[in-house]
Amino acid sequence: MKPEYAEIIKHWCSAAQDVGLDLPIPPVVEGKPIAARVPGYETDINVAGISPNMTGIAPRDLDFGRYFSAEEDQCGAHVAVIGNNVAGSLFPSGNAVNRTMTMDGAEYIGIGVYAKAKGEFFGENGQDNAVDVPANRVCAAKCRPNPDVVMILNEDLGWPLKAGFEVLTDGTRPYRIFLVRIRS
Repeated sequence: MKPEYAEIIKHWCSAAQDVGLDLPIPPVVEGKPIAARVPGYETDINVAGISPNMTGIAPRDLDFGRYFSAEEDQCGAHVAVIGNNVAGSLFPSGNAVNRTMTMDGAEYIGIGVYAKAKGEFFGENGQDNAVDVPANRVCAAKCRPNPDVVMILNEDLGWPLKAGFEVLTDGTRPYRIFLVRIRS
């Protein structure tokens, strides 16, 4: 998936107010599960590259810190917004903001901690185990995003939530793009 596809869709779909990227990375890369580490602590995580405008399209509350900026996304900064469970596992004494963690051999600075996600399945919500990094950081990394890419289109057309998918190809492999229309 290429970030410019979002811009193309936004350009050609006149009813779309905004288009954001959510590029999930496969949980196992080169035979190793992706984990976040700090000295003395480690936890398995779900990593995704997120476009900075997702805060307006699919907002999530923060307990601490902030979301990354468009400038941090553009330069592929090593910053991360971490899920509530990840913050508790890596930093049991609290204060995960402005602390460094290692993921897949690279250091990232935690700039925000998501609030505990609502809605649980057997006591867990996968969002609490997530680490979101700038989408351009994912594109610059050696990891390829999962081909099941979620693109959320925030439209104000008066219809209820609907979903579907289209298949797009970059000439080498197909990508499934899930389109979700959200009534504002």
